[in-house]
Amino acid sequence: MRLLKYGLSSHRGVEQSLSSHRGVEQSLSSHCGVEQDMDSHQISEWLDVTEKSLQSNPDYLYTRQHAITSTDVPVPKLIAILRLLILSHRHKQAVSILMAIIKRSSGKTGMLVCSVGLELFSVASYAVDQKWLDSFLSGLKIYAELTEKQVCIASFLFYVATNRLEDAKQSMALSRQRLRNEVRIISSTRAKLCNGPLYKAYKGLCYYMDWLDLKLQLNQTNSSNTDQMLSYTRLAINSFEDIVKEPGVWDVFITKYVELLLYEGNVSVAHSALQMYCTLNSLNPNAWKYLYNFYKIYSEQSLAIQALQELIALVPSDELVLDLFQLSVEGKVKPGTLGYDRLSLLFDLLDYSNWCHDNRPWKLLAMELMTCLGRHSDGSREDGRHSDVLNIRKCWGLRSDWWPVYHFSLPVGTESKRLHIYKAIVAHCLLGGAHEYTHSVLRRYQSHRPQCYELLENVVKQNSFQLGLES
Repeated sequence: MRLLKYGLSSHRGVEQSLSSHRGVEQSLSSHCGVEQDMDSHQISEWLDVTEKSLQSNPDYLYTRQHAITSTDVPVPKLIAILRLLILSHRHKQAVSILMAIIKRSSGKTGMLVCSVGLELFSVASYAVDQKWLDSFLSGLKIYAELTEKQVCIASFLFYVATNRLEDAKQSMALSRQRLRNEVRIISSTRAKLCNGPLYKAYKGLCYYMDWLDLKLQLNQTNSSNTDQMLSYTRLAINSFEDIVKEPGVWDVFITKYVELLLYEGNVSVAHSALQMYCTLNSLNPNAWKYLYNFYKIYSEQSLAIQALQELIALVPSDELVLDLFQLSVEGKVKPGTLGYDRLSLLFDLLDYSNWCHDNRPWKLLAMELMTCLGRHSDGSREDGRHSDVLNIRKCWGLRSDWWPVYHFSLPVGTESKRLHIYKAIVAHCLLGGAHEYTHSVLRRYQSHRPQCYELLENVVKQNSFQLGLES
């Protein structure tokens, strides 16, 4: 719940850094250059012996008799074993091997140790010994390839992922003595980013958490502390303003940055930040979503619709498709600006399984088809009839061979009555009056006649389109 309060529960950085074995697998694989020198049977034997021995002696890995941690076994071999342990979800043993690697290694394995270690500590199914964790974090400082700011960021992500937010704030504090002694040549783009804008941005998250805590506290006590609020606001804004100018997915930062700018009343700066974020991240759906939500409140509706169209072009299954459809029905979208008929929005949405059992798109599609069917039946508006037929034929032609089985099998008991009826209306309009799904729904609810049952009866009394749309 605390993560939800701070807007960190969907932190992309946490997810990518601490919740994905794929990244760890790639990191490990790149350091297993001598794995082919090992006998796989030998590794399996070592793992079996290790697992049994650890049950009776937690310090088994550090005994002289144990071959895995003996000084004549190269670190890459230990990494190969670590990789196998992680892939088999033997996290406790993997932590032990990792600690052995830290004690033995001073080469270019810092990033591997950092990412793999924090992954293990965050997903381990047992209570992590705090001494192990402290030893691990301090051990990261021996690696020449890691700067203190990189270690701070990694620690912050770990503590956030494990819901230890106060520890996360404290982990961002730098040691002044270490900074004076730290002379590094930072050459890679990633390292430059971590030691500059990215570190500042994570510091900004700390200030944002302090700002939000104070805001909630003041709201509860009906008191004011404007100076402190403005201080936190300014500190956080100054921390975020560099990272949003860098290419990359910075969703967790841009949302807080814009929120604080709007709190200060800097609408134009917030607008510019969101526009820049969309320019730098044109393939990120969230960038367009943030801009759309901003335009809905602070700008013309036409700009909001443009941003919404960009979003839906990237994610045709997004919930905001329903917003665009409704805007089109209300005539707020200029004819021809969509580049497609609005019916296709609903058909595309219902192609996705997560919408199959949702009333909203089925109701809208049923109402839209009923309107088209009404125009088709009364013989008026030839242009409208012809356009309706072309649009429906185009949408249905792509789906006639799989939608009947996908959507219109016998009614499922777990679905709502309304959903059955809306789907039955759609099935009648597209597949004809003789389709079994429509008749099954009619028989099922004939005795107790739920709300909107009359809609289905009225539609069935009319002919379906009878235009070769049936499968």
